[in-house]
Amino acid sequence: MENRGGGIKLKHLIEYLEEIQPFENPKEELEQYQTNAQIAGEMLHYISNNTENFYEKRILDLGCGTGILGIAAAISGCL
Repeated sequence: MENRGGGIKLKHLIEYLEEIQPFENPKEELEQYQTNAQIAGEMLHYISNNTENFYEKRILDLGCGTGILGIAAAISGCL
C-alpha cells in the first residue's frame, strides 16, 4: 500500500495541532474534553497512511470541541 499521508511527518502534524487553543473554561457537565495533540496526531497520521479509501471522503468530527480531529485530517491531506 502506498504512503498517502500527504508527506507530512508525524512530528510536524503534532506541532501544528499543539497550537490549537484549548477550552478556556471547560464544563465537565457538557463533557468538554479536549483530545490532546499527540493522540489526535497519531490517530490521523496512522489512518492517512494506512487506509486506502480515506481520501476524498467527508470527515465528521462529532462533538468536535476544538475540532482537532477535523483539523488533523485537513493537515494530513485527507480532505
